Amino acid sequence: MFGCLADKNDHLHTALSTVFSFSHHEVEHQRMSGQFVEYTQGIPGQPRRWAVHYLTPEQLDSYAADAGLVLVDRSEDGHGSVFTADSRRHISQYRRLP
Repeated sequence: MFGCLADKNDHLHTALSTVFSFSHHEVEHQRMSGQFVEYTQGIPGQPRRWAVHYLTPEQLDSYAADAGLVLVDRSEDGHGSVFTADSRRHISQYRRLP
């Protein structure tokens, strides 16, 4: 179901335009999609659509292994914070098997 985000970060407003963001999350399919619509002086522009299909770290590791890669390191962010079960994102480094 698409809808306008309810918090104050759902749009960017200037004197001439407002951008609205609509998004949809399909947890069971690991998919997110949405669009941005900019209204300039009250006239809607073309929607800018986006979509992503995400993988769990375990799914990514499986695909990497199928491609002949082995996990070298995984951290939570670009600063090297420890990746845990509660981490919401990750940076994974792989290398080719010899």
